[in-house]
Amino acid sequence: MTRPTKLDPRYVNLRVILPYALKVEAVEKAVAETYRLFHGFNDFLESGGFRPLEELLLGNLLSGIISEFLVKNIARASETLEANMKVGGHPDLLPRGHYSSNLVLKGDEGIEIKSSIQRGGWQGHNPEDCWLMVFRYAIG
Repeated sequence: MTRPTKLDPRYVNLRVILPYALKVEAVEKAVAETYRLFHGFNDFLESGGFRPLEELLLGNLLSGIISEFLVKNIARASETLEANMKVGGHPDLLPRGHYSSNLVLKGDEGIEIKSSIQRGGWQGHNPEDCWLMVFRYAIG
């Protein structure tokens, strides 16, 4: 089976205007790094005789891990956003320089990141108004 290494171009709108001057290219780079990290984990696990990560973890936990990979990789690829390092903090990505630190429990600006294997009907934990980016993934 061929492993994906980047976003499927059928689902990328290169003309979209993202909030906080986030660039589509930064999102594409972050997704590519997330694939690289995920496949690296699986290569390591399988070389040690373990099952792949998606078979070891329950679905919600896997979605959370993929979301964290995406948050950290978008922050690394973006010139305008940083990862919120507060455990349980909201939103996940913060505009650089907007807050006094990157430890924000309940922020008023930023982007919340969700990943899901579901085609729709996504749920979040936060009732606050915010920008939301949903990444849908497929396994196998």
